[in-house]
This record gives sequence, C-alpha cells and structure tokens, in this order.
Amino acid sequence: MNASLPLADLSEIERALQRACGIVFSDRHGVQVRSGLARAAEALGIEPSALLARVRAGDLAALRALVDGSVVGETYFSRHPEQLSALRKALRGEGADRPLRVWCAGCASGEEAYTMAALLLEETRRRPCSVLATDVSETALRTARAARYGSWSLRGLPASARARWLSRDGEHWTVAPEIRELVAFERHNLVTDPPPAGGFDVVLCRNVLIYFDRATAEAVIRRLFDAARPGGLVALAPAENFLAQPLGFEVIEHRGGALWRKARLPARPRPAAAPAPSRGAQAPRQPPHAPAAAERAAPPAAGPAPEPPPSPDVLGDARRAAAEARWEDAERHASEAGEALLRPEPFLFAAAAAEARGDLEAAVRWFGRALFLDPGHVVARASLVPLLERTGRREEAARARRQALDALAALPDDELLPGIEPVGAGALRAALAAPRRPEVSR
Repeated sequence: MNASLPLADLSEIERALQRACGIVFSDRHGVQVRSGLARAAEALGIEPSALLARVRAGDLAALRALVDGSVVGETYFSRHPEQLSALRKALRGEGADRPLRVWCAGCASGEEAYTMAALLLEETRRRPCSVLATDVSETALRTARAARYGSWSLRGLPASARARWLSRDGEHWTVAPEIRELVAFERHNLVTDPPPAGGFDVVLCRNVLIYFDRATAEAVIRRLFDAARPGGLVALAPAENFLAQPLGFEVIEHRGGALWRKARLPARPRPAAAPAPSRGAQAPRQPPHAPAAAERAAPPAAGPAPEPPPSPDVLGDARRAAAEARWEDAERHASEAGEALLRPEPFLFAAAAAEARGDLEAAVRWFGRALFLDPGHVVARASLVPLLERTGRREEAARARRQALDALAALPDDELLPGIEPVGAGALRAALAAPRRPEVSR
C-alpha cells in the first residue's frame, strides 16, 4: 500500500500516537511513522489516507491498529541477566508469609513475563505467586497468550533453562504449563490508565520508557512506584535508570544489576508516645527514602543525570523482521541504520541476524564494520571471540579476548557498555573468562 502521505499528515499521526500511548519518534523524516502507518493500514485492509481519516474521526479500532503497527515489541527470554540475578537475590530475602505478586508492565510478546514466572517457581518453591503482564498492543498480547516462540526469542536463554522452561514444537518452542498458569495477560496503557491495584512485590517495566518524552517517562515511573507495595522493587532497563535518578528513590546494586526500592512505611509509634495533634502543629517528618518534593525534583548529589541515549527506534524494522525470523531483512535494516547514523551498535544487530541465518563470515564482517567506526568498542570486540573460534581462527579469537579483557580491567562491574542493548562490564568480563566458548550478550 502507498504510505506517501505529506509530512504534515505524518506529524498529525505522531501527535495521535503520543496522545494514545506516549510514543515519541526521534527521526525527522518520518520513517518510523510511515512504517507503522503502512502496517496499520494493511492490517485493516485500507489505504493510509483512509486510516488517517478514521483516526481524525476518533475511531478506536483505527487508533489501536495504529498503535499496534507502531510499537516496537522486541524482547526475549532472560533479558538483562544481571538484573534477573539481582531479583533472585532480593526475593530470597522476602518473608514467606504471603503470596508474591509481580507486575510486568509493557510485556510485549510475553517472554519477559514467562521468564519472571519461571524465576518465581525456581526461587519460591511452593510459595504462592503470580505475574500480571500488561501491554498496550492487542497483537502482542495474542502472541503472549499463545506462549509459542521461535529461536530468536530464546537467544539469551541458556540450554539448561530452555530444557526446564520450554518444550520443542517443530520449529518453535512452547512454554511449560506450570509456568503459563502463573501468568495473566491484560491490556493496559501505561500513559492513560491507572496502575493495577494490589501492591506488587516486584514491578518490571523495561525498554518501554525510552520511547516516551522525559515528562511522560517520569509520570509513568511514579505510577510504577505507586503500584509497588512499601518495600517493593521496581526494575527498569539499564538504559532507563537515568530517568529515575532525579526522583529520589532508593537504588540497590548487585553485580551490575540495578533495582529500585519503594520506601517502606515507617513503624507505627506506640499509642502512649504519640502526641495529640494540635492546631498549628508542624507537618510530620518524611519517612526514610521519601524526600521532599523539592529534593525529588533535583538531581542526586553525585551529579546531574546523564543524557539519555539515542532512541533505539531506528532498529524498529530490524527488530520486527528478526522476531519473524526474516534474517536477511533484519540484517539489511540494521546495516542501513548503522550507515545512516555512523554508529557501531546497529552493526552488532546486523551481525546477530547474519549469525542467526548461518552466515558466520558475514557476522564477522559486521563486527569489523562496528570496530572500524569505534576501535575501542568492547562489546563488539568481545562478541567476535566466539565467532572467530567457531570459524577456526583461534589465534585471532585469543587476541580479541585479551584485548577485550584488557579494556575491561579498569571498569567497575556495574558500568554499562553500549551494545544492541547495554551490558554490564562485570557480566561481559565473566563471559570472556569462562573456560569454554563464551556466550556474549550483545
């Protein structure tokens, strides 16, 4: 279908998307908007101009189709393993006198929600637990409820966990029934809907906030904390933690995996010690970790919050193609994004797509292109190691491993390094130091 609407109409579509679900696109030429508009029009069987007319008229079905076509729902099992390790440790210390409840907000196609359910099963044993998984996209929720995934969704999952969590179904994998029964999927809009009630022990919202403007992201973060119980945990993606830093919440670090804790309620004073209220009395003190509004609005004493990273929506088409196992398309879209931006990270995605389609030499070339743009890119250097080993170039692999470990030597474990998504220096160092061929997170 022809999606060649004028820029003024595309700007109107952008505003409609921002009002509907908070999405803000970063490209000035409307590439992402045109792509989402074309997908929505195709889904409804109409021309883009007709879709625009229906959006202008307030047609809810047209607006939902536009949202479904525009959101980037790329995710996979066991994403951000450092943070999952931190969650495991934190949950082990929780009391066993009540059920554990988790909200997975912006769950996309469900891999993260099922990962969390499996983690709960493994860590809490027979303790009752549940996961509420929500997303704004009905299309993504249908995929999530089906619980059937291709190999791209399993790329971060160790073989041992794959055997425990999933069963083979032809070219796909299906989530085990005992994990599926812990997860309930519902439609929810983080921008316009109130948070689910109930006081969750853990709230996950990862790789969603980066698509919002700063004010919208901060408002959503406050709703996430509103949904957590006192003392509960909130997990954001590594690239999104800077958005929570100025808001005054307590941060918990564990080997490169950062979590945020909601302030616990102060202990109730004994009745005899509680003074009677009097007219003109001063306001009570703030509880620990609940700074005053003026303090919450200011950056922490350690310095201003870092600048936000470039929005990853430039890889939106590549991610969608990869999710559908269209590896050549994913490789092409990623390499085009890399050439347009002259940044190394899209070439790491192109390398992953080339590897997925079985062309290891092309993957090596894409990593070489990334290193040409940034010779000090540690993740690209480290990611070359297993590929060079698999293609028989063991001396080159050993040299790449030494170079990557040398670059990592002076970095703290919790420093985030740029890749397809940020990876902790500690996790990368551990992968490279493994005695067998490492599985490097890209």
